[in-house]
Amino acid sequence: MEQACREKRGASEAFLKVFLPNQNRILSFILCYVPNRMDAEDVFQNTTFVLWKNLTS
Repeated sequence: MEQACREKRGASEAFLKVFLPNQNRILSFILCYVPNRMDAEDVFQNTTFVLWKNLTS
């Protein structure tokens, strides 16, 4: 159990290390396909949530 917790913590830290500095690039990429900014932000938020949820479950 402790090993699984360490793995999740490490995965969470890696996700944040990669994801946080690249948020603007990711949103810009989404805006290429979803030109409405509010819709693109919704896609970004939903995608982030799904990635985070799958990573930590």
